[in-house]
Amino acid sequence: MPLSAFAVGVAKHAPQPKAAERFIDFLLSREAQELLAARYFRPARTDVHIPPEVRAAYPDNYDACYSVDWEATMPYQREWIVRWRREIRGGG
Repeated sequence: MPLSAFAVGVAKHAPQPKAAERFIDFLLSREAQELLAARYFRPARTDVHIPPEVRAAYPDNYDACYSVDWEATMPYQREWIVRWRREIRGGG
């Protein structure tokens, strides 16, 4: 399983920074973390119930995980963008 981190923040010139802050508060709430955990995201909180069928899909420990070698993937970035536009977004 690759290790990755999702980041969230408020843009410097966000039109509604307070709403963005409230959304971040929600994302970090137990309720939201449980919703994410049920969809195979590993929660950031330790007080979150992880459904057994989801937990069974996790490796036993993070030693089984690997970091993405971003430097090795960079040469393919342009090709992936072109393919994304062609196959997913439907344009060139």
